[in-house]
Formats: sequence, structure tokens, C-alpha cells
Amino acid sequence: MQGYIPENDVELRKVRGLSELLQAAREQPDARFFMFLHRRDARRLRDVRALAAAPELARVARLRITRGALNEERACVLFSSPHLENLELLNIDGVEMGRPGFAALASSPSLPKLRFLYAVDTGLNDDLAAALFEGLSGGRLESLRLGDDAIGTDTARAMASCDGLRDLVALHVYDEGFGPAGITALCGSPHLVGLEHLYLEEVDLGDEGVRAIAASLPNLRVLAITSAPPGVTGFACASREGIRALCEPETPKPLEKLYLDGVDLGAEVAATLANAPLVDSLELLWLSGTNLGAEGARALASSPRLSGLDKLDVSNCGFGDDGLAALAASEHLSSLTLLYLGGNDIGPAGLRALAYSEHLRGLISLHVRDNPVGDEAFSALASSPVMANVTRLWAGECGLGSASARALAESAHVERLLVLSLSRNALGDEGLRALAEGAFPGMEALDLRFCDASMAGVLALAESGAWPELDELDLYGNTLDAEHVAELETHPGFARLGRLVLPRLDA
Repeated sequence: MQGYIPENDVELRKVRGLSELLQAAREQPDARFFMFLHRRDARRLRDVRALAAAPELARVARLRITRGALNEERACVLFSSPHLENLELLNIDGVEMGRPGFAALASSPSLPKLRFLYAVDTGLNDDLAAALFEGLSGGRLESLRLGDDAIGTDTARAMASCDGLRDLVALHVYDEGFGPAGITALCGSPHLVGLEHLYLEEVDLGDEGVRAIAASLPNLRVLAITSAPPGVTGFACASREGIRALCEPETPKPLEKLYLDGVDLGAEVAATLANAPLVDSLELLWLSGTNLGAEGARALASSPRLSGLDKLDVSNCGFGDDGLAALAASEHLSSLTLLYLGGNDIGPAGLRALAYSEHLRGLISLHVRDNPVGDEAFSALASSPVMANVTRLWAGECGLGSASARALAESAHVERLLVLSLSRNALGDEGLRALAEGAFPGMEALDLRFCDASMAGVLALAESGAWPELDELDLYGNTLDAEHVAELETHPGFARLGRLVLPRLDA
């Protein structure tokens, strides 16, 4: 899931710790910087005191503090610095700030000036959050991310009453206990009417929370309501009735992206969603693990409201051959450039339907991983015009053998491939030799993990001229001994690679 990225984002020079900051400030007297503060840069209190006392800290516009870099005392020192006054982005990940650290941040002159605040796994609780959002009063925050802490409904209410969120464009909440009442409070806030991106991952919304979203936030362009895989969490983030409520308004939000991963939709609610005004302007629809079944796939395929869809993820939806046949035959899905189909128990018949589709020839990224399709059907896909524009193909764990590799190598439709994954298929040495004899002029990354290959097949790749642009090659899990690994690490055929992954013999 791609989070919020501001338009016209400026790339800043990255520095790590005080010494790099001082050097960069001398070399670029007028520049601003993006500082990364790692544990080794701030493990001693005196290091943090020196950083906090440096006037050059005023040149830091963005600060990312990584796991374990600060404790309560060091956080208090850093955020009490008078020089930390021009910060626009603060990203704190895995840092136990404690009450002193959050108190210093809440009173820091940098807080009301922040445009982006990300606080994940920091020890934040409702009491500390109340002070934090009070400190944000009058601010100009555009993007806020909170997750993996112990905040709940009271924090959501504090956020709802904070006028420092009046410019908020994106809110991302992960695994927090806001509950239906907290979500309802947020949706009713006069300060959040301009919200365009709302990501709620593993947050218990209940029907009340989903209805609140449906009835408010008129400017939403991106909405994510996602659950963890079954067995990971003890609740469903949203029920089928809740998603029905989301589909009810006749005046739709201007949604461009909708993520419902892990929400148990079933075929009936999938049909309601596919025919709701809510999806009219969608460019991206993520439905992984939503229990669509074949009927749900047919409902998507038959909806003219999805004719503008560019990206569709229906992996792990259990629709099998019949579901894929319906999607492949749909004239309404002809705008798709990305299609994720992994883990759907698709067999040869389903993949052949995809190969013969006249409507999916604009695909650029195709994911068919973890489906028992076999060589014959995959060979049909490899030689199909559906592959003519595909630049990224993931086909791991598909029951493929050397015949599939040969079909790819001999295909006239795979010249645009940049990324190819065939991991966990029994290609063997014969399959690698076949790939080595093909023509893949633009290929940049090749994943051949656990392909039952030995040194003979790998040497065929190394000595091949089929991969002039190859930068990454992953051969982990193949049958290579220590002598083979040592030889391949210095083989001239692999010298141009930026990344070569070989078996770890000590694993």
C-alpha cells in the first residue's frame, strides 16, 4: 500500500548524526537536510547533548529517529533544543519516548511547524497524546501516522478537537484501539473535512465507524479499511453490513483508491460494492483476501462502473478457474495495467482463459503466484499477446518446469520484461539453460530461488548474453556447494550485477 506522498516533494541531502550534519552544512551553506538518527549516533547522552547544542540543527528539515536510538532522557534533551525550530517532518519509529520525551516534544517550538508527523511504537498512550495534540494547536500538520501504541478513543477525541489538524490531508492509523466511537468522533470533526487520504489498518471500526466514514469526509480520494490475515487479530475491522453502509450514499466521494484487504466481503457484498456509485472514479481497487469466490469475481467483471480501473488486486479470494475466466472475458476491465491473482487455486483452464483474453492486453504488471497452473497453460500465456506490454511478471509456485522456461525464452511477446519471478518452480538446469538461450534485452531483476538448479544451469546463465541490463539475480535455495558459491561470486558473467544472492551454506 502506497502511503501519502506530497506533491512536488523535494529531495533533501541525507545526513547521519552530528558529524555528517556539520560537514554537509559547511559544503552547502544554504541547504536544508534530512537527518537519520541511528542508535550508534545517539547511544550516549553526551552525543545527543552535542547535537542539541549545535546551531546547525536548525538546518534539519526532516528527522527520522530509528528503533532504539533514544530513550526517555535523550529524547527529552533532543526535543528541548532551541535549534530544532525548522523541522517539517518527524518520523519516530520504535523509540520509547516516555513521559519526559513526549513532554519535551509537546512543548518544542518545532511541533506547531511540523507538516508530517509519524509516531509508531513509541509508548504513546491517551494521556501523553492529549498533551501532544494540545501542543499541535495552531499548527499546520498535513500528514499524521500513528501505530502500534496504546492509544484509544480518548486520543481520537483529542485529535478531533485539535485545530492543528485543520490542514490534514492524510491520516494513517495502524493497530490502535480507537473503536467505533473514536472513528465517529474523527469523522465528525470540523477540522478534518479536508482529509483526502484515510488509512485504517487493523482498527476496529464496527458498523458505526464505517457509517460515519460514509456520511462524512466528502473529499476522500484514498480509503483503506484493512484487516490482518485470519487468526492474527481477534476481530473483523469491518463487517459486511458496514461495507454495505459505505456503498449507500448516492453522492459518491471522489475516491481514486480503495483498499479493503482482509475484509470478509463474500459474493453478495462484492456485488453491492461493484455496482455502487462509490467505485465510479476508482483507479485502484485492492480486495486481497476478501472471500469473493467465483460469484464475487463475476460481479466485478460485469460492472460497467469499474471501467476506469487501472489496478486490481484480487489475490487470495478463492475464485478459481471460473472467476478468472469471468475477469478475463470482461470488457469493463480493459483499462487494467496491474492485476494480482495470486493464491486463488487457478488451474490450467483459468490461466488459458487469461492467455486468450482480448481485453487484458494492456497489462503491465501481472501476479499469478501460488496457483497450480502447470507448464501447458503457462506456455500459452507466455506466447500470448496479453504478455506484450508486461514488464513485471510474478509466477512463483505455479507448478512449472523447464517447458515453461523454454516457452518464455521462445516467446515473441516478452521483450519488455524488466522483472521476472519464477521462484519455487522445478525449472532445473534445463530450465535455466532455456532462459539463458532467450532474449530478454531489458531484464533488470530475475528471481530463481528454489528452482532445483545446480552449477551447470547457473553457469549457463552466467555465460549467456541474454541479460545485458540484468542488475539483480536471486539464486537462493538452489543446489550449490561452497566451491560453487565462491566461483560464482567472482565469475565475470556476474561482475556487472548490483545484487547477486547465492545460497547461504551456514543456514
